[in-house]
Amino acid sequence: MTRAPAKILEQAILCEKDIKWIDYNKFTKPQSIAKGGFGYVFKCELKDLNVEVIHKCPKFDNTLNEKTIKKLIGDFIKEHSRNILIHQGNPKIADLGASKQVNEASMTSDSEVFGVLEYTDPHCIEYGEDKRRNREEPIESTPSQYLELYKKCWDHDPDNRPETNLIPNTLENIIRDEAQIEEGMKNLEGAQSSDLESNREGEVLAQIGMIETQNETHEFKEALKLYVKPRGTWNVPIIKTSNDKEEMDDEKKEEGDVEEVVERFLTSKDKLTSHDKEILENAANEFLIDQDKTLLIKKINGFFEPENQLTLEDRSVMNIAADQFFVLKGKKALMLLKMAAIEFLESPKEGTLKDITSNLLESSYKRQNYGPSFKRNLDLVHQITIEDERALKKASNDKDLVTTANELLTLKAKEVLETALNKLLTLKRKKVLLILGSGGTGKSTFNRYLARRLWECAKNDLTQSAPLFIALAPLEGLINKNQDFIEAYLGERGKLSPDQIKELRNRKFVFILDGYDEIAERDRHCYDSNMFTEWKNAKIIISCRPEYLDEDSGKRFWPKENGKKGFQELTLTPFSWAEIEQYIKNYVDYSKKNNNKLLWNADRYIQEIKTISQIEELVCNPVLLKITLTILPDLRKRGMSQINRIVLYDEFIKKWFERAQDRLQKIQLKKEEKEEFVRLKEGFTNHCLQFGKQFASEMFVNSKVVVNYDPINEITSEWAKFLGNTVVKIRLIRFSMPLFRRGNQYWFFHKSLRDYLISCALIDSFKNTSQITLLNKQSIIPEPAIQQFLVEQIQQMPEYIQPLLNFIEHSKMNPNIQIASANAITVLSRASTQLPVNLNNIRVPGADLNNGIFNYLQLVRADLDHVNFQNAKLQSANLEGAFLQATNLQNAKLQDVNLTGANLSGANLRHSNLQGANLQNARLQNANLEGASLQDVNLTGAYLTGANLQDANLQNAKLQNANLEGASLQDVNLTGACLTDTNLRRSNLQGANFQDSYLKNVKFEGASLRVPDFRRFVPNTDLGDIYF
Repeated sequence: MTRAPAKILEQAILCEKDIKWIDYNKFTKPQSIAKGGFGYVFKCELKDLNVEVIHKCPKFDNTLNEKTIKKLIGDFIKEHSRNILIHQGNPKIADLGASKQVNEASMTSDSEVFGVLEYTDPHCIEYGEDKRRNREEPIESTPSQYLELYKKCWDHDPDNRPETNLIPNTLENIIRDEAQIEEGMKNLEGAQSSDLESNREGEVLAQIGMIETQNETHEFKEALKLYVKPRGTWNVPIIKTSNDKEEMDDEKKEEGDVEEVVERFLTSKDKLTSHDKEILENAANEFLIDQDKTLLIKKINGFFEPENQLTLEDRSVMNIAADQFFVLKGKKALMLLKMAAIEFLESPKEGTLKDITSNLLESSYKRQNYGPSFKRNLDLVHQITIEDERALKKASNDKDLVTTANELLTLKAKEVLETALNKLLTLKRKKVLLILGSGGTGKSTFNRYLARRLWECAKNDLTQSAPLFIALAPLEGLINKNQDFIEAYLGERGKLSPDQIKELRNRKFVFILDGYDEIAERDRHCYDSNMFTEWKNAKIIISCRPEYLDEDSGKRFWPKENGKKGFQELTLTPFSWAEIEQYIKNYVDYSKKNNNKLLWNADRYIQEIKTISQIEELVCNPVLLKITLTILPDLRKRGMSQINRIVLYDEFIKKWFERAQDRLQKIQLKKEEKEEFVRLKEGFTNHCLQFGKQFASEMFVNSKVVVNYDPINEITSEWAKFLGNTVVKIRLIRFSMPLFRRGNQYWFFHKSLRDYLISCALIDSFKNTSQITLLNKQSIIPEPAIQQFLVEQIQQMPEYIQPLLNFIEHSKMNPNIQIASANAITVLSRASTQLPVNLNNIRVPGADLNNGIFNYLQLVRADLDHVNFQNAKLQSANLEGAFLQATNLQNAKLQDVNLTGANLSGANLRHSNLQGANLQNARLQNANLEGASLQDVNLTGAYLTGANLQDANLQNAKLQNANLEGASLQDVNLTGACLTDTNLRRSNLQGANFQDSYLKNVKFEGASLRVPDFRRFVPNTDLGDIYF
């Protein structure tokens, strides 16, 4: 029988001591002032203290059971203190009747709100308590300190929330820090704007006479005005099919608008938006009806950009998720969860529902024969949370239980698809874009254009990515140094403090790194050695000339987070005729607007260019097109019809110096400058050309693209002879050079000008075959652009071939000339020049002879260490006793080559063809011969310790007395091979084929070899002669 509310309350006071007791007689007569959901509110005085107090009397419905009344008493005690608020030092009562009584008609069966609540998350009021876990996502670029503050404020435990009086101080600190960061960003934006105004972040040198700063427009300042949208090629994933069956992942090459590809790269998502979730939910519901996963996967593929389409592996992941979704939405899953919930509610101990469900799943699987797919796909067990248990506990009857369980399963099923898809989006999100293009194809112009556009978008919208355009050449001392490169850059250029930089790590950035080919240390892992992982919200765009990267260099740009999946490569294509014509029209229009008189109009330019057959492949390069437009009218006026790249650069540089001379005549000079200029007038262009070649040569010898020169140390600096201000002649000539300056840094406004001038200086040095010649001071191997200029020069002027051959011949007797000799043979090989047959004893270590033809040549005892012979042809060449340590012979053709006694330690012979080659007594320690063709090769007495011969073909090879200790011979073919007295100790011979091989006195101690397999190949061999 239910006890009266008064008795229950008395019991709570006297026995359970839940409420502090004050005798009712100690109060004056109460005066009613309000009533609320919990009861009535009175005002009265405490007689002994003459203190006015508020008296709150709970009201109960006598029909309520004891359990409900006890709960109401507890709630009354809990909520009472929270309804007293302090306003301007005075206590105020919050609860004045706004709430409803528990048994009023409008209340639902699961309502538990009585009286006025303290502040409650609106989501909890509107959707129920379980929504507390679904907080809104922070707005992008919200300061991390503010994120931390408001997350503390909504902590479920009030004790973990910050004190109210501390919040204003915290906000003030955040505002102050943000102001400092914004100031730093403005500084950085200013620096960026200055950098983007000029090519390669510079300003034209100008400090002559009375003019401190000369705002002279250089030849390429209008680059952005002449900008034509570039096109490029890139790879997109596809799935190869055969007989309508998907077989394997593959790639195909696409061509199109570079801007569109970059935009997709920048905006690729790593999680579903609310709109995406709606699309996915609709597609999933359709899947439930038609049960066609193909349509669902097709819809899912639509969330990915073309460069990121689903692979077979990705589809497998989503197929599993789709199966799980289907099972979770089925009746069997609902029945299982209902059974588990009923058992759980009998003894609702927190955290046990997961175990109960797991046990039921196991027993149901065995008892009802649901099949393995149901057990595998029902991912319910691992997803059950404490919040789920609480939601099920609220169900007051069987109908509510089914409804709640069904809602939970619907939520779980939705989460299964969304979670799997979000994981794929994150895994496949591109973080690094490598833009490739040969010199002058417009990489830097596009990068500056992109940075300008992104700055405009980011100025007034913090959710947009802020670009950082960074020319790498002037910052070579910071890049690839195993430090946070961006932090170092922001500190130097933006003058930001470490704390400000730390805060910026949460912002969205696009780092545009221009000119990776212009730094020396390109062999390090770019992503890791610059600690780009510290910038989680950044995208990275890197531009580079492809010839400065080797075959596998793409891996060095892979992001640490998701490797190859996070990397994309884009190659700029040469201008088409449509783009050439558009560029010409832009050039003519721009010249007219700036009052620059041109001899030809756009149609005349187009007509003249089309009539010169040799020039067509040149003008598809934007830089060469610009040079052509500058000088072509003069060339045609002089009747010149034979035009090539060397002619273009030669004429352009001369025209530059002629214009520089005109400028010097017009500007105000000091007296001593005027006098020096008069002396320079005779042969002015030649003086400038010699200065340019000397300065470029010094850069070459010191491996510099950018020169740092501090005028304070002018006396001791090696660069003072070019960049010092003491000598008037030098000052005037330097002013006339196509150089840029930023602070104490100097460089040519386009790297191709530096490379061209270096090639001219090297040509001049051919006359001197001594060891002090420029050709012998530095290797040209790391400088493919210089190599190409030299190749073109000797192809046009064959008289330069013999001087190069002389360097090679002199190296036979003079080891000190080997750098020049290696440079010479590299150029001759690239120029496809026929070499003399007798190259015995030459010294060309480190030469780059890839794809060269050296069949039948005599290279006995030649020093070929570290030479690159990749894809070269050396059939029947004689390399007896040659030095080939660490030489790259990958994919080389070496049939019938004689390598007797040659030293090939550490050489790379991967997939090379050595059929019939003679390698008797050759030294091949640690050489890589993986997959090499070595049929009928003579390796008698050869040293192959530690060599890699995996998958190599040694059919009928002679290996008598050969030492292969510790060699890797997995899956090697030794059919018919002769292995008398061969040392195979500690070698790996798993999968090796010894069919019909001859083995006598072979040493196998410690080798990895299964005797039964070995016996299968050589059943008649006397194992007594073999040492296992």
